[in-house]
Amino acid sequence: MPRTPMALVVLTVACTPVPPSTGPALTGQSEPAALRLERELTALGHTRGPDGLWPGFDPVAVPLAVFDGNRTWLFRHPSPPEEFAAMSQAAPTVQVMIGRHDAVAANSSAEIGGVATATVILAPSSPGASPPSHAALAVHEAFHVFQRARHPAWAGNEADLFVYSTDNANALALRRLESAALRVALDATGAASACWAHHALVTRGRRFGMLDSASIAYERGTELNEGLASYVERKVRGDNAVILPADEYGPADVRVRAYATGLALAVLLDRHAPGWVTELESSDRHSLDELLSRAVATGQTCSFPAAAVDSASQRAIADVDRQATLRASRLEAFRTRDGWRVIVESPSNALWPQGFDPINVERLTTGAVLHRRFLKVGNDAGMLTMLDEAGADLDALTEGHGTHPLFNGIVRVEVAGLAEPLVEVVGDTVRVRSPGVSAEFRGATVNRSGRTVRVRMGP
Repeated sequence: MPRTPMALVVLTVACTPVPPSTGPALTGQSEPAALRLERELTALGHTRGPDGLWPGFDPVAVPLAVFDGNRTWLFRHPSPPEEFAAMSQAAPTVQVMIGRHDAVAANSSAEIGGVATATVILAPSSPGASPPSHAALAVHEAFHVFQRARHPAWAGNEADLFVYSTDNANALALRRLESAALRVALDATGAASACWAHHALVTRGRRFGMLDSASIAYERGTELNEGLASYVERKVRGDNAVILPADEYGPADVRVRAYATGLALAVLLDRHAPGWVTELESSDRHSLDELLSRAVATGQTCSFPAAAVDSASQRAIADVDRQATLRASRLEAFRTRDGWRVIVESPSNALWPQGFDPINVERLTTGAVLHRRFLKVGNDAGMLTMLDEAGADLDALTEGHGTHPLFNGIVRVEVAGLAEPLVEVVGDTVRVRSPGVSAEFRGATVNRSGRTVRVRMGP
């Protein structure tokens, strides 16, 4: 899902609970958006029932945390942390605190008080923002909590995303033709739909022959993870919007595409393989494309004309060539960004990724990864967190050590676009603070040069 910027400047009061007596009214014009979302979600639960969206999945059985830009709301949580306070005696299942809780970093899920909790960031000014759309988003994230508890294998290994090859023009051309066939299958009916779905999967088989096993597993796992969450969300929204865009996606948009292809496969399974959900629930060995392949194996043959195949090939070659230029351009744009910079170097005690937004990352060189929204890295000496937000439009560049740009360790992190940071040195501990970024490391030294603050650990 698209990720919404958050207001991190409230961290200075993030553990201050809102006194119950000052809580807003539960009804009326001034009702906060988070409460409207919860009311919509509760109504949805009553309408759909505990199995109405997916067997065994009840969205209101999953605790929900919502940050509205000012406060974090916690709904139906069995053991709220002490920083939360009940909104009122009349609503004991509604807990609230001033500011953003540290665990609520995105539309996602996180452990709060030791309990898996769906997390949502409200963006009232975004197009389509309304209680029903917010509730649909909350269902998407709650379904992830359900998936991880019931089907932990339904996920791609995010480490594999960074070594997924996006420079093969032949594979990209086949990917585009596969997506085009899925679009035709979705628009068609009956035998024609089955025929084009079969052609899409045959094309996928040819493409998978060009990928390594980890890349194939990443696509299938992400289709189960994000595609099925999108499928459940679509049920709530009740829309029939276009699933796969006509222009498809850029060469590196592997993860974003899996949202759409997973949803497309699920919709086609509804059409051609009734009962697929029960079969999928019975075993974690199935992938969506394998289930659909069994259902649409027919004697008919569908194919695109030679001109369309050639056009896809020529476009893929041009896009792969352009990708290298775009990466170099983005690296140069990062290097020349205005504002202050914070650099953390730890060559002898690598930093390790604690969190990042997989939708907003891009590998620019063999070892360098650009993080556009969220990054958390640390080692036994401390931690750095960057969170893009209103008033703090930041980027970070990590430089890895070894064959993987992140998961063999990180030796250098550079955050750009900051306001002038506050730097504190207490003994051998260095603290750096600026809207959207915080860093604290022990056994470190710090120096300034122009508008660059450099923190270094080790020799």
